[in-house]
Amino acid sequence: MDFFFHDLMHPQVLLLIIFAYLLGSIPVGLILSKRFKNVDPRQISSGNIGATNVSRAAGYKIGAITLLLDVIKGALPILLAISFEFSLPVQAFSGFIAFLGHCFPVWLYFKGGKGVATAVGVVLILSPLLTAIGVLGFSLGYGIKKQVAAGSIVGALAIIGFDFFVMENRLAAWILVMMCLIVIFRHQSNIRKMF
Repeated sequence: MDFFFHDLMHPQVLLLIIFAYLLGSIPVGLILSKRFKNVDPRQISSGNIGATNVSRAAGYKIGAITLLLDVIKGALPILLAISFEFSLPVQAFSGFIAFLGHCFPVWLYFKGGKGVATAVGVVLILSPLLTAIGVLGFSLGYGIKKQVAAGSIVGALAIIGFDFFVMENRLAAWILVMMCLIVIFRHQSNIRKMF
């Protein structure tokens, strides 16, 4: 644990963390919806700025682009961390910070999306196997309830369930657990509706 905090004090790591947050906090769905469709997804349906609600507000093409870019927001900081040969916990933490940026963007008074797509980008780079497990969980949840939220929740639970069996580094595994728990927590309104 001490070596991790020591790594975080490295100037390059600090710059990466700042970059990760600022990148994650870019409200892609809001920008694209306003630019190309002149609509604000925050005023429609769930009010979320993620790909699902953007699809409702601005159409499936804008929703798909939002999904892709939100995934990239989670993946890019980790790819940069890998290129600088930073440790696995630092890689995971940089992705986690990008995820927090998406959920709590400074530009929108810390009211962002639910973080699913950005979390996918994080897990995709750190562990393709965990990504596959999450996709299976998503498919199961969506298949039962026919709701993206249900799929996202079950996918996050699946990753939590298999995380420590797949990830060799315990600290990186805990970082992923925290991320998935936040995803679930941010779906609390959906959970209430389901029950």
